[in-house]
Amino acid sequence: MPETVKKIEKMKIKTILWTVDSPRNFEPIIKSAPFYDFVFCGGSEAIDILNKHNIKNIYFLPFACDPDYAYPVEVNKEEKEFYRSDVVFVGSYYPNRLEILEKITDFNLGVWGPGWDKISNNSPLKKCIRKAEGVDYKEWRKIYSSSKIALTIHYQDGKALCYQASPRVYEVLACKSFLLSDNQRDVIRLFKPGKHLDIFDNVDELRSKIDYYLNNEEERRAISRRGYEEVMDKHTYFHRVSQMLDIIEINP
Repeated sequence: MPETVKKIEKMKIKTILWTVDSPRNFEPIIKSAPFYDFVFCGGSEAIDILNKHNIKNIYFLPFACDPDYAYPVEVNKEEKEFYRSDVVFVGSYYPNRLEILEKITDFNLGVWGPGWDKISNNSPLKKCIRKAEGVDYKEWRKIYSSSKIALTIHYQDGKALCYQASPRVYEVLACKSFLLSDNQRDVIRLFKPGKHLDIFDNVDELRSKIDYYLNNEEERRAISRRGYEEVMDKHTYFHRVSQMLDIIEINP
């Protein structure tokens, strides 16, 4: 609450807000942000919103990966048989994701994550659901390390704009896996398509790129290697906290 932030500032303590959620209910953030010394935003959509309210000291500080949890792993023969797919999606059910995934079920597709058990039995995606519950880091490391292409389809509800690169972007790259992401503004701000990962604008382009990269293994592996190097060099939480502290030090 703003009153709490004011009391902390009276104690001569710097106050920092790092907002990372998509702006579905952003009113509490808008209300409290002016009282912080620094406001860091995980997505550029939050910067756009806060700028409209003339809030100062706003900085872009997106998600990242933790190399202690996200890294490529060796899988044995049995594990690879269980976890591998040509194309894999790990994430919660949302209607915009269902709409896309249903159109690529003719590929060897595996879908993991909570909520997918609620889809209709008539959906062509039903046969692709591998696990309709949460997947922890020990398991998604094996999934990404066993599969050829990992998809990221960002949450969109058609109401609140969301441009941020989800944690999954960094986690996939940190597992040295090939990432094919929807065309999200912050993704292409942080990573170069065709060099570190690749993107798609629509289902037709997604299908075309899946087919292309499944048939061009050398190029796919080269991109995944460069993506891994980029995320390790610039996008770990060590980098993020260092960036935050540098900004605070420069602006006492």
